[in-house]
Amino acid sequence: VTFKDLYVSVYEEGGSVSRVAANKNFDVEKFDDMASVGEGGNLPDAYNGGNGIGSYLSGYGFNLDFAPVADVLTNPDNKVIGKRSFGSDPQLVADMSWQMASGLQDTGVTACFKHFPGQGGTDGDTHTGTVSSDETLDEMKQDMLIPFQNAVDSGALMIMASHVECPQITGDDTPASLSSVMITDVLRNDMGYNGIVITDSLQMQAVTDKYSPDEAAVMAIQAGDDMLLMPQDYDKAYQGIIDAVKAGTITE
Repeated sequence: VTFKDLYVSVYEEGGSVSRVAANKNFDVEKFDDMASVGEGGNLPDAYNGGNGIGSYLSGYGFNLDFAPVADVLTNPDNKVIGKRSFGSDPQLVADMSWQMASGLQDTGVTACFKHFPGQGGTDGDTHTGTVSSDETLDEMKQDMLIPFQNAVDSGALMIMASHVECPQITGDDTPASLSSVMITDVLRNDMGYNGIVITDSLQMQAVTDKYSPDEAAVMAIQAGDDMLLMPQDYDKAYQGIIDAVKAGTITE
C-alpha cells in the first residue's frame, strides 16, 4: 500500500452507525442497517449502498470509511453488532461485505473490514468491558473468519482488529488487537494478509480497564498493527512508542 494522502476517516456504515447521515446538518441519502440488505439477499444492493455512502463521503473530503461490518451474527442476543451485520450466514456476509467495500472504493473511499476476528458470536460489548470468544481457530475458520479470509483473498486494503479476547487461540486474555498471535500469526501469516491493520478505538474499556495508554500503544505495534485508533491519551501513547523505540523494545 502506498500512502499518498492523509486519511480523513469516519464511521459510516449505514443505519444506526452513520455519523454524517445522522447529523441534521448534512443533507445526504440515508441507508438502512446492513441487516436489511442481508435479508434481501441481493448483492447489488450491498454494492449500491457502499457506492452511495462513498459518493457523499468523498464529496465532503473523506477518503477512509470504517466499514463494512464483516462480523457474522451467530449470537442472536448480540446487541453491539446486531443489525449492523449482514446476517448469520458466513458466506453471505463475506459476499455482501466485499460488495459494499467495492462500492465504497469505486468512489475513492478506502474500505476497512471490521471487527477482526469477529464479534457477532459474543454477548458483550468491548466499549464497556472485557469480551471473550471461546472458539478455537478451527472453529473460527468455519464461521467468523470466512468474511475476513474472503476479504484478504480479494485484496482488502485495511482491516480493523477488535478487542475480543480469544483464549483458545492465544492461550491468554490479551485482546486480539494487542495480540501478536492474532495479528501476526493468524491474520498475516496464516490468512496471508499484507494490507493495513488498524486497531479498534483504544478508548474502549476492554483496553483501558487493563492497560495504560502507552502500554497499549506499544503492545499494538508489537502485535503487528500499523495504525492506532483513538488512544485514551494521545500524548502518553505517542511518548510510549518513542520511548520504546529509544529503548530498543520496538524497532524504528
